[in-house]
Amino acid sequence: MDDKVRKIFYCDGSFRDIYIKNTEENDWQIFLDFLKREKWTIDFYKDGNIIEYSCFSQEELFKLSEEYAIRMVINIDSITINCNFFSVDEIELDIDPREVINDYLYKEIIVFIKETSKAIKKEIVLTPENCPEYPYLRCKPDLSEIEYLNLD
Repeated sequence: MDDKVRKIFYCDGSFRDIYIKNTEENDWQIFLDFLKREKWTIDFYKDGNIIEYSCFSQEELFKLSEEYAIRMVINIDSITINCNFFSVDEIELDIDPREVINDYLYKEIIVFIKETSKAIKKEIVLTPENCPEYPYLRCKPDLSEIEYLNLD
């Protein structure tokens, strides 16, 4: 694997987070509608149990998350991207670096980030777990390139 990929997805027992900041209800709905149209498989979990869910309504998902632990899983090849419904103000996803075992899978993550950024029209950063202030990479919706940061 490329050096920058190794630096980003080294295995230290923590996840890597993908953040989309300053979101509103409409951004969440755009995100969910985008996922519904894409080729990736989406699974929903309620209190750890997979459920049948096809509504893709941010309003309903946030309402459910008031009473239950709701998690959406985006399956991209052999990578699992987890999304919890903690706050309307940000979309936070996480990836287990142990699943990123080659350049192909890394590129699939980059495609996901770029396409999501374009769909939502928001900047996206990939960071160490719970460290949004130290991004490894940034994608802006108006640029087609990924900007790498903090890899020294």
